[in-house]
Parts: sequence; structure tokens; C-alpha cells
Amino acid sequence: MRRQSANLEDLDLGPPRIQLYRQGYVAVNFLDEFVRSGGSSFPGAGNDLDKWPVVGGGGQWVLGGERIDLGLEALIAFGARANAGAFIIGGGGALIAIDLDFLVVDIYGGPFISSLLGERIRAFAGAGPLIQFAQYGQSDPSNTVPSESGSGFGVGYYARVGAEVRVRAGTFIGFGARWTDSEVDLSNGLGDVDIQGVELFVSVTEY
Repeated sequence: MRRQSANLEDLDLGPPRIQLYRQGYVAVNFLDEFVRSGGSSFPGAGNDLDKWPVVGGGGQWVLGGERIDLGLEALIAFGARANAGAFIIGGGGALIAIDLDFLVVDIYGGPFISSLLGERIRAFAGAGPLIQFAQYGQSDPSNTVPSESGSGFGVGYYARVGAEVRVRAGTFIGFGARWTDSEVDLSNGLGDVDIQGVELFVSVTEY
């Protein structure tokens, strides 16, 4: 009876252990495209909105794998830019200089893979859909056209990669990049805004 009890204790009859990586990051989004089109309002004609700061974080759940971890990730990111220079097409086709304010919130997630390279370096990659909320505002310092603002939701996709170095037990610090492509439908007749860019981030990950 003692031998049988010992053998039963050696068996792992429970579910597989799920390991959670908790990750936070700061970033700069370098925009490839930021275009507002359609709607009943004055259409956009160009801007110098080439980058904005971002802060984000979330988790990566390891569901299986041996040398390579497989799992799901879910994260949220906040980005904003104020007083960016831009142009709209006014009456008669004239270009009018405006100030542009923009806030964007991404909720995104999907499958990811990661692997330890040696004992200290961790590499990871993930991709999937994103849901995006955007708040858009434009104002004309010369008061040629009225100020306008709108907000809305949209969808898109992301893909990201990163590499981190273990700096102490349970903590990694690293860097990476995230590509996004999305379209948001704005309220108040402002039409749609297409957003595409690459985000370069510095991350801190704990487990």
C-alpha cells in the first residue's frame, strides 16, 4: 500500500500549469499614414502628425510548448498628440492651416510565441486583431472655419516582435516593434481616419 501511494503522488493529474508574463511598455508610434476622408465636413489635406507617444501593457498567457512557448496575449495602449499642424480643403479648394488634437486607445490581442535563447534572452512575436477608439479634434487659429471634433470606434490588425534580457529573477527588460493598420469611423460628419504606423517600444516584463 505504501508503494502504491508513493506512485500516485508522483503522477500529475491536474491541468497543465499556465504561466503569465505581465508586460508594460512605453513607445513612440512613427506614422506611415494618417488620412481623414469622406464625411460632410471639410476633408483633410495633409498634416505633420508623424509620431506620438504611447504607453501600454497587458499579459501573455503560456498555454503549452516546451522549447518554444505558445499562448495568447491581450494588451491595451494609449497614445495622444496635441497641437499638430495640419491642412484641410476649405471653400473653393483653398488650403486652410489648422491645429489637430488626437487621442487613440488600442485594445488588441491574439496568439503569440516566445522562446528563451540561452538563460537570459527571451524573444517573442504576436499578431491578431485590434479594436480602436479615437478622439479627433481640429481648430483654426485664424477662425476661417469652425472648430470640429468627433470620436468613434474602428478595427484593424497588429503584429509585433521583441527581445528582452533577464536582469534579475523574474524580470526582463527589452525592446521591440509593433505594426498596426486600422480605420476609425468618426462622428459629427468627420468621415473616416485611416491610421497605419510602426511603434517602437521599450518593455519591462515580469513573471
